[in-house]
Formats: sequence, structure tokens, C-alpha cells
Amino acid sequence: MEIENRTTQPTQTTLGEDRRREPRFPHSFSIEVSGFDHSGRFFTEHTWTVDASLCGCRFNLRTAVERGSVVAIRLVNAESRSTVERTTLLFQVAHTQQSERGWIVGVWKLQSSRAWTSQLEVDPPANPIR
Repeated sequence: MEIENRTTQPTQTTLGEDRRREPRFPHSFSIEVSGFDHSGRFFTEHTWTVDASLCGCRFNLRTAVERGSVVAIRLVNAESRSTVERTTLLFQVAHTQQSERGWIVGVWKLQSSRAWTSQLEVDPPANPIR
């Protein structure tokens, strides 16, 4: 497995400044997220992305995860809940925020793969989120 040299990871910024170097779009992809929760227990959870970019995404989880931890994400076919591709990608948790239904989690991609970018090409981006 090849880890890409990450040039678009979050950087320190002043309060209120957007840290992203690429635009994010309101894409709702069905995904399966696996990793270890804040207590070190393994979990797998089905959820949907809230938004996505070429290098990451944001989604809701019922499971609390630590900032800086690594999760595995796989695209899932929404109708059959089967995996779209056998490719599972690793993402690092950039931020978490508690919500009324659990946690809002933002992650950035640690691996180079066409699986993530090809999904954005299949479902062309609308206007970027600001």
C-alpha cells in the first residue's frame, strides 16, 4: 500500500479562516467507516458524507473518534449496501464536533487512489461550500 506525500493537509490558521486548499462540495456518498473509537474498541459504521473534496470529506458518526486517528472508508452502493469497489482508503481525522446525533467528523485522505476522485467525476460537483 502506497502512502502519498500529502501537500493539502490542514494548516494552522487564524480563527474563522478556512484551512482547506481545495473546494468542498455538497456530495452525499454512502460510505462504510471502520476504525477504533476513543476507547480503543474497533467499530464499523454505515453513514453518508455531508460534503466531499478531492482530498477528504465530512460525515456524521454515532461513534466518537479521536482527532489524529486513522479511519478506513469504503464507498458503498446505497441500494444494495454492497461495496462499490473493494478499495478501502485510509483517512486521518482532522476534526470532530459533537452534534445532537453523535459526532460530525472531518477527514483527509492519506492515500492516492482513483476510487475517491472517480466518484467525484461520476457525480459532478455543484457549487463549492463556503
